[in-house]
Amino acid sequence: MKIKVRLDTVTDIANFVLIASQVKSNVYLTNNNGLKVDGKSLLGVAHAHEFDELWCECDEDIYTRIKDFITE
Repeated sequence: MKIKVRLDTVTDIANFVLIASQVKSNVYLTNNNGLKVDGKSLLGVAHAHEFDELWCECDEDIYTRIKDFITE
């Protein structure tokens, strides 16, 4: 599953990491250029905040868990 997300504040980043850490599957944040960071890493997600477009990738369906960060 690949979902476009938006993380605007440090609080958004911290909340996203908290949610992602509760998922058993791997959670990644990616951009359109192939860069990928661990969505369970506070430092990784903070780095991904600089990506032009931010996508969440996970093998598990986490749509309802991250619904506050989804953008279309």
